[in-house]
Amino acid sequence: MAFTTSEKRILLLLIALLGFGYLVELAGWETPPADPIPAAASERHRPEDGSKRLPPLEESPFREGKLDLNAADGRALESLPGVGPALAERILASRRDEGPFRRPEDLLRVRGIGPKTLASIRPLLADPDSASPGAAQSPGKIPPVSAETAK
Repeated sequence: MAFTTSEKRILLLLIALLGFGYLVELAGWETPPADPIPAAASERHRPEDGSKRLPPLEESPFREGKLDLNAADGRALESLPGVGPALAERILASRRDEGPFRRPEDLLRVRGIGPKTLASIRPLLADPDSASPGAAQSPGKIPPVSAETAK
Protein backbone atom coordinates (compact mmCIF):
# COMPACT_ATOMS: atom_id res chain seq x y z
CA MET A 1 0.00 0.00 0.00
CA ALA A 2 1.53 3.29 -1.09
CA PHE A 3 0.89 6.69 0.48
CA THR A 4 0.48 9.91 -1.47
CA THR A 5 2.70 12.89 -0.68
CA SER A 6 0.01 14.66 1.36
CA GLU A 7 -0.73 11.46 3.33
CA LYS A 8 2.97 11.09 4.11
CA ARG A 9 3.11 14.68 5.40
CA ILE A 10 0.06 14.14 7.65
CA LEU A 11 1.50 10.86 8.95
CA LEU A 12 4.84 12.56 9.65
CA LEU A 13 3.04 15.38 11.50
CA LEU A 14 1.09 12.91 13.65
CA ILE A 15 4.27 11.02 14.51
CA ALA A 16 6.02 14.30 15.44
CA LEU A 17 3.11 15.32 17.69
CA LEU A 18 3.10 11.91 19.34
CA GLY A 19 6.85 12.16 19.92
CA PHE A 20 6.52 15.65 21.39
CA GLY A 21 3.77 14.44 23.73
CA TYR A 22 6.01 11.58 24.85
CA LEU A 23 8.87 14.00 25.57
CA VAL A 24 6.56 16.23 27.60
CA GLU A 25 5.43 13.20 29.60
CA LEU A 26 9.06 12.13 30.23
CA ALA A 27 10.09 15.62 31.31
CA GLY A 28 7.20 15.79 33.77
CA TRP A 29 5.87 19.08 32.44
CA GLU A 30 2.28 19.64 33.30
CA THR A 31 0.02 22.59 33.75
CA PRO A 32 -1.43 23.21 37.19
CA PRO A 33 -5.17 22.59 37.47
CA ALA A 34 -7.30 25.69 37.01
CA ASP A 35 -8.77 27.19 40.17
CA PRO A 36 -12.55 27.30 39.71
CA ILE A 37 -12.73 30.48 41.83
CA PRO A 38 -10.39 33.32 40.84
CA ALA A 39 -7.96 34.24 43.61
CA ALA A 40 -9.31 37.74 44.18
CA ALA A 41 -12.91 36.55 44.43
CA SER A 42 -12.05 33.58 46.63
CA GLU A 43 -10.11 35.79 49.06
CA ARG A 44 -12.83 38.43 49.15
CA HIS A 45 -15.53 35.91 50.05
CA ARG A 46 -13.47 33.54 52.16
CA PRO A 47 -15.07 32.97 55.59
CA GLU A 48 -12.99 33.04 58.77
CA ASP A 49 -12.81 29.22 58.86
CA GLY A 50 -10.78 29.27 55.60
CA SER A 51 -13.29 27.29 53.53
CA LYS A 52 -14.11 28.25 49.94
CA ARG A 53 -17.86 28.47 50.48
CA LEU A 54 -19.75 31.13 48.56
CA PRO A 55 -21.42 33.93 50.53
CA PRO A 56 -24.96 33.26 51.69
CA LEU A 57 -27.68 34.06 49.19
CA GLU A 58 -29.04 36.98 51.21
CA GLU A 59 -25.70 38.82 50.85
CA SER A 60 -25.90 38.74 47.06
CA PRO A 61 -26.65 42.04 45.31
CA PHE A 62 -28.78 40.11 42.80
CA ARG A 63 -32.51 39.41 43.21
CA GLU A 64 -34.29 37.23 40.69
CA GLY A 65 -31.31 37.57 38.35
CA LYS A 66 -31.32 41.37 38.45
CA LEU A 67 -28.96 43.76 40.24
CA ASP A 68 -30.24 45.47 43.40
CA LEU A 69 -28.81 49.00 43.28
CA ASN A 70 -29.12 49.42 47.04
CA ALA A 71 -27.17 46.24 47.87
CA ALA A 72 -24.57 46.25 45.07
CA ASP A 73 -20.89 46.90 45.66
CA GLY A 74 -18.58 48.50 43.12
CA ARG A 75 -17.63 45.21 41.49
CA ALA A 76 -21.28 44.26 40.94
CA LEU A 77 -22.04 47.70 39.51
CA GLU A 78 -19.12 47.34 37.09
CA SER A 79 -20.82 44.26 35.65
CA LEU A 80 -23.41 46.60 34.11
CA PRO A 81 -22.73 47.68 30.51
CA GLY A 82 -21.12 51.11 30.30
CA VAL A 83 -20.29 51.22 34.03
CA GLY A 84 -16.60 51.30 34.83
CA PRO A 85 -14.78 51.77 38.14
CA ALA A 86 -15.16 55.57 38.22
CA LEU A 87 -18.88 55.52 37.45
CA ALA A 88 -19.45 52.69 39.95
CA GLU A 89 -17.74 54.79 42.62
CA ARG A 90 -19.99 57.78 41.78
CA ILE A 91 -23.08 55.53 42.08
CA LEU A 92 -21.90 54.32 45.50
CA ALA A 93 -21.15 57.91 46.60
CA SER A 94 -24.61 59.03 45.49
CA ARG A 95 -26.25 56.20 47.41
CA ARG A 96 -24.18 57.01 50.49
CA ASP A 97 -24.69 60.80 50.35
CA GLU A 98 -28.23 61.13 49.00
CA GLY A 99 -29.85 57.94 50.27
CA PRO A 100 -31.03 54.75 48.62
CA PHE A 101 -32.36 54.55 45.10
CA ARG A 102 -36.17 54.32 45.08
CA ARG A 103 -36.53 53.75 41.34
CA PRO A 104 -34.13 53.23 38.42
CA GLU A 105 -34.61 56.85 37.27
CA ASP A 106 -32.83 57.96 40.46
CA LEU A 107 -29.61 56.93 38.71
CA LEU A 108 -29.97 60.04 36.56
CA ARG A 109 -28.74 62.05 39.58
CA VAL A 110 -25.31 60.42 39.11
CA ARG A 111 -22.95 62.35 36.85
CA GLY A 112 -22.18 60.15 33.84
CA ILE A 113 -25.55 58.40 33.65
CA GLY A 114 -27.91 59.83 31.12
CA PRO A 115 -31.09 58.56 29.50
CA LYS A 116 -29.21 56.30 27.04
CA THR A 117 -27.14 54.59 29.74
CA LEU A 118 -30.19 54.21 31.94
CA ALA A 119 -32.17 52.68 29.06
CA SER A 120 -29.41 50.13 28.42
CA ILE A 121 -29.06 49.03 32.05
CA ARG A 122 -32.69 49.33 33.20
CA PRO A 123 -33.61 45.73 32.16
CA LEU A 124 -30.74 44.46 34.34
CA LEU A 125 -31.89 46.27 37.50
CA ALA A 126 -34.18 44.96 40.21
CA ASP A 127 -37.03 47.23 41.29
CA PRO A 128 -35.61 49.07 44.35
CA ASP A 129 -39.05 49.34 45.98
CA SER A 130 -39.61 45.57 46.11
CA ALA A 131 -38.31 44.27 49.44
CA SER A 132 -34.85 45.78 49.28
CA PRO A 133 -33.41 46.29 52.75
CA GLY A 134 -31.52 49.34 51.48
CA ALA A 135 -34.67 50.97 50.11
CA ALA A 136 -35.98 51.79 53.56
CA GLN A 137 -36.55 55.42 54.51
CA SER A 138 -33.22 57.20 54.51
CA PRO A 139 -32.02 58.50 57.88
CA GLY A 140 -33.07 62.00 58.80
CA LYS A 141 -36.16 62.08 56.59
CA ILE A 142 -39.60 61.96 58.16
CA PRO A 143 -42.14 59.82 56.33
CA PRO A 144 -45.34 61.57 55.24
CA VAL A 145 -48.27 61.22 57.61
CA SER A 146 -51.61 60.21 56.14
CA ALA A 147 -54.97 60.99 57.72
CA GLU A 148 -55.32 57.37 58.85
CA THR A 149 -51.97 57.19 60.64
CA ALA A 150 -52.57 60.55 62.34
CA LYS A 151 -55.63 59.24 64.21
